[in-house]
Amino acid sequence: FFVIKPDKPGDPASDKIAEDKAKEILAAIRKEGPKADFAKYARKFSQDPGSAGNGGDVNFFTRSQMVQQFSDAAFALPRVGDVSNVVLSPHGYHIIQLTGARRGFDFFRASIAAQITQEKEKAKADQLLGTLRATAKIEYYEDNLVKVNLP
Repeated sequence: FFVIKPDKPGDPASDKIAEDKAKEILAAIRKEGPKADFAKYARKFSQDPGSAGNGGDVNFFTRSQMVQQFSDAAFALPRVGDVSNVVLSPHGYHIIQLTGARRGFDFFRASIAAQITQEKEKAKADQLLGTLRATAKIEYYEDNLVKVNLP
């Protein structure tokens, strides 16, 4: 990610200048498309001293580690490589690129529940089939088997 900070936070004119600069940078990134070097833009324009030198990389984080506006935008990005719109937070105007994702248990909860349900249903069906086989009375009529014309 990177951030553009207003020179005078709270001043409408300064906020507008920072927002316009962030929108201009975002437009340049989107114009380049998937080949855009996001890290280059972050190193050149970001005013975040902790991440600018790393090309905007802040490694993995949880929702609670960042301010809500930033987290909401970052966690809404569906695919690695996606870039957010300009996001306003108390720290300035951010542009976020998803460079990797480690989705937590909540992300996989539905598929895990479906798999467990399927496994339980299969175990019940196997048990029922085993019981039916064990209690079934199977009779073979050899005379009738001989009468069947097989090719």
